[in-house]
Amino acid sequence: MKQDMPLNERGAGAGTQKTGAARVSIISNISLVLLKLLAGLWTGSVAILSEAIHSAMDLLAAVMAYVSVRVADKPADFQHPYGHGKAEHLAALFEGVLIVVAGALIIRQAARGFAAPEPLPEPGWGALVMLVSAAVNIAVSRFLFRVGRETDSSALIADAWHLRTDVYTSLGVFAALGGILLGRLLAPELPLAVLDPLCAALVALLILKAGVSLCWEAMAQLLDHSLTPQELALVQSHIQQYAPGIKGYGAVKTRRSGSCRVVYMELLVDGDMPVEQAHALGERVAESIREHFPDSQISFHLEPFSLKATGPDSE
Repeated sequence: MKQDMPLNERGAGAGTQKTGAARVSIISNISLVLLKLLAGLWTGSVAILSEAIHSAMDLLAAVMAYVSVRVADKPADFQHPYGHGKAEHLAALFEGVLIVVAGALIIRQAARGFAAPEPLPEPGWGALVMLVSAAVNIAVSRFLFRVGRETDSSALIADAWHLRTDVYTSLGVFAALGGILLGRLLAPELPLAVLDPLCAALVALLILKAGVSLCWEAMAQLLDHSLTPQELALVQSHIQQYAPGIKGYGAVKTRRSGSCRVVYMELLVDGDMPVEQAHALGERVAESIREHFPDSQISFHLEPFSLKATGPDSE
């Protein structure tokens, strides 16, 4: 007998927290795109213009995260009985693709800079803008990581990784522009203009690495990857704590849908146990698991205990 437990609807507080965090990301990204674009045009730095492209991609990702968390928080309905949680994984995949595109565009800009490096008229102002950008993104990415982990939002965590890569790249551009400025003071004869496209190329490599990793993780969740080994072990420990009533277990299949964990269990009970008693025991196991994963869908199938091997047959 199989008992399907309905999805728990998350409280309005968590949904408001996620959408509020996404709005903060959008506002900060709009500000940084404008600031970097103006600084790049003013200084002529290909590295700063590359950072403006990066922040523009971050802005698109932030908008996507905002839309996805609103969709993911919709309750299950007739057409979506498992809820809308995968909207967050889809958004994370989209954000990963955007990061890869940003990296490719920056490499293109860096190649042009290598081909014809030009002296920068105002590297000091550009360095200051990069320092401000890094400080803003450190604060916003920490905020997004905290809210994303508290609400188990893959979209917000992906957005936070966007901004975290922006921190590293902004600091890299700051170092390059600072080196050019210092070189002008100490060794003006050195051709330091090449540092600008060189830094842009290094920025692109970091961005590409982050984008590919993000795409890989999002694809795993979209393809119904199981829970982590630690989470799966926790599920199995909850089953085992109800021995000897639960004689064992067969398949334990898990996956994620946004912040929702979906768990299917085959529970083995004494064949002589009354159906009502066995069913109540299965519900207690499900409630025990839900204590650790409040936003989850737990279903179980009861079977009479036999001599077949039991254990962590998970997918």
